[in-house]
Amino acid sequence: MGSAWLAGGAFTASPGAVHTSGVWHSPDTNVRVVRDGTVHAVVAGVCRSDAAAVRRVARAVAAGRTEKATSLGGSYWLIVHDDDAQRTVVAGDLAESRGVFTAATDRGPVWATDAALLAKQLGHSPDLPLLAARITIGSAEHWPDRSVWEGVQRVPGGQALVLDHGTARTVDVRPRPDGRTIKTGAAEVGEALWTAVQGYARDAGPLVSADLSGGLDSSTVVMPPPR
Repeated sequence: MGSAWLAGGAFTASPGAVHTSGVWHSPDTNVRVVRDGTVHAVVAGVCRSDAAAVRRVARAVAAGRTEKATSLGGSYWLIVHDDDAQRTVVAGDLAESRGVFTAATDRGPVWATDAALLAKQLGHSPDLPLLAARITIGSAEHWPDRSVWEGVQRVPGGQALVLDHGTARTVDVRPRPDGRTIKTGAAEVGEALWTAVQGYARDAGPLVSADLSGGLDSSTVVMPPPR
């Protein structure tokens, strides 16, 4: 994702930052804005859904159905702001490859997609005890809500950040169980995987390479061939 970043809340942007619909971002971050009356959504990352789908999701999130924030296809950040309620919902993806971080300031909560960016602005140092613990344990899973910077909190995967009248909290946005069987669910996972691969392939161009590993931690990689 390079130097692309997003930020908001009580964020003080540095020279050169761009302000789009209440969200600060780097000049090389492509954002899309979709409006529906007093509700507007900012989308960044890889989201192939059209404006109508984003609008439906934004309305649902603004109405309190925050789990809908991750229902669009792709890997993206979604920020939904409701002017009437003065509430903002910031969500990354369920895999947390699009992370969100937050911190408290004397001007209210601040958030960004880059923890180091927040730490630099707030003058916070690395959390050395946590870094030592991570090195010892070899994993960050034991501290899902902590970043490696003092005073900068991480929004765990499967949760979204809600900014509401000067307060910040996280809410669960993981899909709810709906009674589907393993057989039905497996078929739907296969269909979703096929759709995702096809979507990335179409975006990459006429010639692509798609590789699916066969291990327990299987992953799919789709890329254009070397030129």
